Order: sequence, then structure tokens, then C-alpha cells
Amino acid sequence: MPTVNREKKTGNRRAGRGGPGGRQTVWIVICVVAAVAIAAVALVMTLGSLKRGEDTTPPTGDTAEDTAPPVTEPPTEPPEDTAPPETEPPTEPPEDTASPEPPKPRSPLTNLEVEEDISARRPWAVMFDNIKGAAPQTGITAADMIFEILAEGNITRLMGIYEDFDGMEILGGVRSSREYFAEMALGLDAIYIHAGGSPGAYTFFQKYKVDRIDGVNGSGETFHRDAYRKSTFGTVHALVVETTELAGYAEKYKLRTEHKEGYTAPFTFDDETERTGDRAVTVTAHFGSGKSAKTTGFTYDPESGQYLVSQFGGFMGDTAVKDTVKVRNIIALNAKIYVLNDDDKGRREAELTGTGTGKYMVDGVARDIQWSRDSRTGFFTFTYTDGTPVALGTGKTYFLLLPMSGTVELGA
Repeated sequence: MPTVNREKKTGNRRAGRGGPGGRQTVWIVICVVAAVAIAAVALVMTLGSLKRGEDTTPPTGDTAEDTAPPVTEPPTEPPEDTAPPETEPPTEPPEDTASPEPPKPRSPLTNLEVEEDISARRPWAVMFDNIKGAAPQTGITAADMIFEILAEGNITRLMGIYEDFDGMEILGGVRSSREYFAEMALGLDAIYIHAGGSPGAYTFFQKYKVDRIDGVNGSGETFHRDAYRKSTFGTVHALVVETTELAGYAEKYKLRTEHKEGYTAPFTFDDETERTGDRAVTVTAHFGSGKSAKTTGFTYDPESGQYLVSQFGGFMGDTAVKDTVKVRNIIALNAKIYVLNDDDKGRREAELTGTGTGKYMVDGVARDIQWSRDSRTGFFTFTYTDGTPVALGTGKTYFLLLPMSGTVELGA
């Protein structure tokens, strides 16, 4: 009995130590657990890939170029009749945001640009001595228009028309009037400045109520004898008018300084039409047919487009400036100008109403013209021989009123 019990205990101890039968069972269990674990991991990975949308197909040995791209739907084109969305056109910046400057006003006598509108302002007409011993004059270059007419015998006088005195403080030497000079001033509605005059001139002043300033039979407030002219030309040729005093004089003596309503200057201008006619590079005006007749010359300067005026063997100068009188236009008219029979000084008379002939020179060419004048208070009307009105070139104008025996000589 004791022996049996000892064997049972021995056998139990062997089994617990992992004999052959026990080790086999352990390995089987381990393998089963490992297989289950591997299967579980694979299942989890597969489910994860499916959730992410990944391709579970194992890669092959083909390259990426051989792999077809995924099929996608073609883009849907809009229907043909569907208009594109409207958009505002791009806004271009303005070329110049500054408003253009308005054109400057122009002189009614020259058509030159001026700083302010002077069309309503009356001009001034000033009588100048014009004998050789009294030349050159003072301030004559500032005149917008110049009239030259015989005064007595073969002596001419000048009358300058001024819209602005252009800085000239004095003008002279101032000399006496003839009624036909006053007619020209009246035709331009100018205030007339003179120093004395013929009996016929004073009759005309009274009859036509001419606004004037007289340096001999007037107050003398705006005149003096210029020292330079007195020492150079003598006392009789030294009388000058002070331009700075004229406005005050006109106001004091209630002279009208503006044109009456409706007044229009009697000139038109044209710088666009090509000038045609006879060559007139030089122009010589003869105030009569005799050898002693006064002559006035003009020489065309193509660079400036002006005629340079000459007399007494040289250019017509100005004691106030070192310059020559220059004009754009020359108008020479023939009229009945004659010596008065009962005048012991050889004074002249001029009939400047009716019709007559003449020449117009501008830009180096000359054309025949006709003139007409209806009354002694109006101005001339000029036309070409075909009846076309004469339009002046922009610039100053020199008027020559010649007797019927006077001539105009043209040179090329």
C-alpha cells in the first residue's frame, strides 16, 4: 500500500514539469492564438483601407505610365444660347482732367491776341509831324494803324491809331489837324488828339461834335515840350502828349471812352486763304508825279512776314525805342486831294466819300482794290475788283491816301 501512493505522487510531478504530452499541447495553443491575431490584424487593415477609399489591389510590376488614369466625367459646356455674364467695361482714365483755357480776346483793329477784351473801348488817334527835320517821331512804333496823307504842299502828316500805348509814356511831336484826318478818326470812333488845326478842321469839329484833346487851343493839361525833342528837333516839333494822363483827362471832361452800343469795327481778317497777286517785295508810294513829291517805301521781310517802313532815305524809326516801324498790311488809295485855292499856306482838301481805286499789299503780293465811303462819319469799305470783300492779315496796317496823280511802284 505505501508503494502505490508513492508512484502517484511521482507521476504528478513529471506531468507538471512539462513532459512530452504537455509541451505538445502548449505549442498548439500558441500557434492557434498567433493565427487568430494575424487574421485579426489583416481584417482591421482591410477595413481601414476600404474606409479611406484606397485601392487594395496589390501593385504589379508595371510602371506608372502603364497605369490608366482614373476615368472622370468630361466638363459640362454651357448651352450655346446662354449669354455670358454682363460685366462693366473698364473705365479709362480721362486724358486731361484740367479744363482747357478759353481763347484770348483779339484786337478789333489788328486781330492780334490781347490780355483783355477791348472791343468796346474807343481807340485814340494822334496827329504826328512828318517833315524830315522832325523825324523820327516818338512812340510811332506802338500804333496799331498809321494814316499818311498830304497836309500842305508836298508835306505829309501821320495819324497813329492806338488801342493800347504799349508802355509809351509820351507821343510826339504832336501837330495840327486837317479835317480829313478828323474824318478818319471819326470813322473809327476814336478820340482825336492834335495841336491846333486848319480853319476847316475846327468847322468840322463843331459840326460833327468830335471828341478831341487839343494841345494848342485846349487846356494843355496832358501836353508838354519834351526836352530831348526840343534840343534835337526844335521847340515847334517838341510838343508831346502824356499818355498816362489821358484817362484822367477823358473822365474830367466827360469824353465818351466806350463805343456806342451796336458799334462794329470795319475790318475782317483772314490768315488761312493763300495770298495771290503781283509780286510786291518792295513797295514805293509816290504822293504826286513830280520829282519833289514825297515818297514812302516798304520792304518785305519774309522771316517776320512784315513790311519795314522807310522815308527820307532811311527806315522810319522811333526815338522811344531802337526799332523800325513794321506793318503787315499796306492799303494805298487814290482820291481827290488838292491844294485849296484861297489858302496862302498851301493847305489841302480831300474828298473821301464816293468810290475810288487803290492797291492792297500783304505777304509780299499786291492786288487792285476798290473803295467806297458813304458819309464823312463812316469808314471805307474795301473790295477786290471782282467784288469780293478784302480781309486783312492779322497785324498792323499802314494807309496811304494819295492824290489822283499819286502812284504805287512794285518791285520783286
